Amino acid sequence: SARLQEDTFVRSAGLALDSMVPGLLSRLERDREGVADQIESWLIAQRALRNGPIFEVAILDAVGELLRERVVIEPSSPVVDLLARLIGEVEFSPRAYDPVLVKLNLMDWFEDEGISSHNLWLLGSLFLRLADVEWWTDDLVIAPDADATGRSDAAGLIGASWPRFSSGERPRGVLVALEEYQRMEDLLRSSMALDEAVDDVERFHEIRILAHLILALEHYELDRRADALEPLRVAESLRSDGYRLTRRSSELFGEPGRSTTRDGGWAAIWERSRRDASKRLEALRELESYEGGDLGVQDSEALARVIFQGPTPDIRRLAQAITTEFFSDGPNVARALLDGFERPRRERATSQFIQSLSGRPLPPVGDDTWALAARRQLADHAFRLLETSMHDIDRMAAEFTDTLEACCRLRDSVSTTSNGTASSFISGLVEAALSRLEGRSPSEPVPADVEELARRRAVRSFQAEREPQMVVAQLFSLLDLMCLETAMLRPDLRGQLLLRHSELTAQMASASNVLDQILLLQREIARLLLDRLESDEGALG
Repeated sequence: SARLQEDTFVRSAGLALDSMVPGLLSRLERDREGVADQIESWLIAQRALRNGPIFEVAILDAVGELLRERVVIEPSSPVVDLLARLIGEVEFSPRAYDPVLVKLNLMDWFEDEGISSHNLWLLGSLFLRLADVEWWTDDLVIAPDADATGRSDAAGLIGASWPRFSSGERPRGVLVALEEYQRMEDLLRSSMALDEAVDDVERFHEIRILAHLILALEHYELDRRADALEPLRVAESLRSDGYRLTRRSSELFGEPGRSTTRDGGWAAIWERSRRDASKRLEALRELESYEGGDLGVQDSEALARVIFQGPTPDIRRLAQAITTEFFSDGPNVARALLDGFERPRRERATSQFIQSLSGRPLPPVGDDTWALAARRQLADHAFRLLETSMHDIDRMAAEFTDTLEACCRLRDSVSTTSNGTASSFISGLVEAALSRLEGRSPSEPVPADVEELARRRAVRSFQAEREPQMVVAQLFSLLDLMCLETAMLRPDLRGQLLLRHSELTAQMASASNVLDQILLLQREIARLLLDRLESDEGALG
């Protein structure tokens, strides 16, 4: 598309500009006056391509490269002019677009073995001479021959000396007792660290955990701590207990709170073992070390192929025995067995295996009706497990919708036209966010201004045909508006928010499962709400 071509051009042009720094440096040392105009043109081009935090990052990268390019920059060198010009483009304070990134870059330079202590002494001396960095003191200027310990100490002192926002620079977030703030951080961190979900039941379990966490965060932002504690407790209980299903969870999906294996891992082990008989047995025995219940889709398909088309009778019988003992109640395995029953070997062991799953007798394997009867039993087995898991999904989806309704009531945004669906409640939250942003127009909106975000919402809503897609469309619009609002409340985070929104948009494009998309959006919404709070280290709950 034209937009994609434009983005590709901007990235390519930006990389080309970044690569010019060594050349500018060499020419500057030969012709101090003649290259000054080229440096200004380079800066103008950077500003034309990049703005705000992206420009800030480009300049920081250029400063770092300059400090590394020359082992020793003499105070009389024209390179000092370029260094001073570049650092003058960056706000080394909480007023930067992304103050955390600026501070970390500055500290990293002192830990970088590729930058000499002499150049760091020169940089610190420049900060003092230019007087633009008001908080920089003589104590932060290291000796030209400082050792690694001295440099590391200086980096730590920079981190400790970096100024906090004054009350006039940004409003404080709502204070939350340190212990409660950390509990919410831990919940969000554990969600972001999870491996890809094995199935939709597990996805919905994570969705409802995040829904309760978001409800708690909403209460905290409105300074309603007493109401926040219950959804926070529920979210923690759901995380620690694992998902409890209609059927016995220890049979269906292993023990509550288990760690699942990444799908495709066993399939890869089997593929590597196919030409070695002993390794084939080891690969099958590997399944016994899994926690049982079910496998991922790819591993289930690989196991079904072994069960019905394995290279030897012994291999097939072992695969069948392991499946009966460990995975007989797994919905993914059941579906894979049904799909894989295409050209079955008429073996007594296979017939006994299918009967063990269904609990019903089959005709003799030589009977003309055996294959059809066996397929019917596999279909009944798969449907029974699917029906059970769908019941649990329905129950968790209802719980998700209930928490959305609670959020709407909290924000006084329950519409009289709401039809009780998740998407209609999220739409109410979007309308509430639009009302809060009415008449507010920041000069540098992140990710875009209200008019553009409303246009994006209309496009997404038009493209959404079914309820899950409508949930994603409305949730994405809610996230957009919350990002804009958070950037206005926390201007110090604008750079981070812009980067996070860009990364999320890319992740959404590559996520094919609608429940995975909902999870991505929920996690970022929780992060945005957490950004609006501050831990009160003086209060322990």
